[in-house]
Amino acid sequence: MPDETVLVVNSGSSSLKYELRDATSGLRLGRGIVSRIGHDGTSLRYQVTGSEPIERPLPGASYAEAIAAMFGRFDEAHIDLFGDAYEF
Repeated sequence: MPDETVLVVNSGSSSLKYELRDATSGLRLGRGIVSRIGHDGTSLRYQVTGSEPIERPLPGASYAEAIAAMFGRFDEAHIDLFGDAYEF
């Protein structure tokens, strides 16, 4: 995992798209989308670079649940987004 990463988030009216990039090289480390937020058929599709994409249902998920799912996928992949975030 690079020392510094950038999480890019694009939040629309019913979707949440995101990418995690190496801050130095700009290489994409992972990406995903939560689609149909707040509607029937809400799902999360994500991919850590170098692995197969995975899709999971998130029935009727709210924005808070979509964001929690996004962070949860990085945790599952053992990607520490925050490191020493409290040491600003």
